Amino acid sequence: MSAWIIYLLYAILNIYVIFQILYWVSKIRPGRTGPKIIAGVFMIIMSIIPVLAVVWKQEGLFKNHLQTFANIWLGFFLIFGAVLFIFHMCRLIVGRHSRKDVSPKRAALSLCICAAISICLNGFGTNTAQHVTVNNFSVDLTDKNFPAHGSVRIVLIADLHLGVNSSITQLQDMVDLINDQDADMVLVAGDIFNSTYDGLKDPDRQAEILASMKSKYGTYGVYGNHDVVEPLLCGFALTPPSEAYRSADMVAFTKKAGFTMLEDNSVTVDGLQIIGRKDREKTGDGLNTRESTSDALASASSDKPVIVLQHEPKDFEDMSKAGADLALCGHTHDGQIFPGNILVSLMYENSCGQKTVSGMETIVTSGVGYYGPPLRLGTKSEIAVIDLTY
Repeated sequence: MSAWIIYLLYAILNIYVIFQILYWVSKIRPGRTGPKIIAGVFMIIMSIIPVLAVVWKQEGLFKNHLQTFANIWLGFFLIFGAVLFIFHMCRLIVGRHSRKDVSPKRAALSLCICAAISICLNGFGTNTAQHVTVNNFSVDLTDKNFPAHGSVRIVLIADLHLGVNSSITQLQDMVDLINDQDADMVLVAGDIFNSTYDGLKDPDRQAEILASMKSKYGTYGVYGNHDVVEPLLCGFALTPPSEAYRSADMVAFTKKAGFTMLEDNSVTVDGLQIIGRKDREKTGDGLNTRESTSDALASASSDKPVIVLQHEPKDFEDMSKAGADLALCGHTHDGQIFPGNILVSLMYENSCGQKTVSGMETIVTSGVGYYGPPLRLGTKSEIAVIDLTY
């Protein structure tokens, strides 16, 4: 999405919310301009902070604090705007918009109710985002009649989005859950970072925590579209893929975390062929160097199960035609904030969970972290535990 479109949508949302607040303030204090000026100035300043967090060039603690506050404010602001809009529509439906005699007490109560609902939803969403759950799946590939048979337990994680708002406590909780699963391997389906490395609170400690994940054969991962350095507004990138580069610090971090990163190459682990794909949107070098699906899977043998590990849940039909038996992805967050889960379900053949697509099993995890506002509503933070039989 173009940066100007993102800025335009953000400006429209701010204008709507500001006008709604000014309307209610004018009803609370009729005939007085002072409260309206104070409210308007406050909202304008708050709307500028997320933009300032984007355009501030100097990396460091101040920028990190700006981004941290901006994301928290955006969470409240987006929900507050939605609540005001729903309340506005309800008033239109019942005809209250035509009344000019809204009392100050009724106006104050209306605004307070909208703010209280928004605060409660933010508190609930923040708590939900920090609580990591386990989602179990079973995949049976025995009908493929492979020469050798077996079973393996895979823990799939994705979308850690390590950055200014990520929690080290949540990261440790995730690792503790993984270590309880007696996994044969851990697979990471991209977006380890949240488009920043400098925003990590304690990269050495975070890498150390990730390196403590226990599995029989280790951890294998791919990069996602946010595993590059780029400015974000409301979670949306403001630079084109040609300007999005993966930093050397990011690569070093994955090595310290014990990840074996796959970039259009494969590895055979416990009888499984795991093919890791470069991100289809941002390969991290400013170039579109991703191989075609058929080329990436060309060397795969039909005698062993073929698992494709890819960030975005796309190209399922091409994977199936090329011989893949199972695709593991992330990226969608299951929409993260309702009704986002409805929207992503319209965008992807499988937006979350397990589904057979084009004769191939697919599993898409809603992920552990979050982008933009650090909250989840109507979705969950999860690790996916997959018991695969072949």
